Amino acid sequence: SLELSRPCRGVQVWIPLALHGVQAFRQCLSERFEMTDFLVEELKAFSDAVEVVPRPTLTVVTFRCIRRPSMEARNADTRAVVMAVLRRARVYISTTTVRGVVLGRICVLNYRARRETLQHFLDDLKAALQETAGLE
Repeated sequence: SLELSRPCRGVQVWIPLALHGVQAFRQCLSERFEMTDFLVEELKAFSDAVEVVPRPTLTVVTFRCIRRPSMEARNADTRAVVMAVLRRARVYISTTTVRGVVLGRICVLNYRARRETLQHFLDDLKAALQETAGLE
């Protein structure tokens, strides 16, 4: 009989695989990798203000602001830009800290993510960079 005292996590994976097949999952992942590459290429337009750190190998893109030379100022700028993007409430991004460096982080793995979503992020990032330029 089924074990009813624990969640059946395997079923949550097995049913979608049985219904849609492995190829559907491969296609979805392939699309997400393409969208990640698109985002990284588009972020190059902001190279005077934003740096992608490091080049993503999966679907998480991390970036930091580089307008000012000191680490503390860059960390503050990155936090301010992320907050300005979040205030627009069209995309959700977060921050993380790696070895004292604050990074903005956007994950492109959600099945609902589309190129339009990434374009909203890029538009909001541009506006946030302009809005926070006075912080220098």
